[in-house]
Amino acid sequence: MRFVLLDAASHPAGAHLLPRGDLREPWGALRRASWIVLSRAELCPDRGAWEELIARRAPERPHFWCENRIGAPHLLSATQPAEPQIWADLIGKRLG
Repeated sequence: MRFVLLDAASHPAGAHLLPRGDLREPWGALRRASWIVLSRAELCPDRGAWEELIARRAPERPHFWCENRIGAPHLLSATQPAEPQIWADLIGKRLG
């Protein structure tokens, strides 16, 4: 299986191949993907442009939108399960 992860926070029209941009392969390579994942969907400037690009370049490939959201922080311990914390309770505390 081949997964392709694309950063939806940028517009696909502005994407360029390395070294000018962050694409490792040309758009035509999407046809080889098993799954296409568009990350940072909450920051996407033009969802329609991405949908159009995928429909044109990889019409048979499934694609998914993924949002990156910050959840509750967890106190990690080697001896106890991770405990969820409240953000406001961490203000002014030394972490680490």
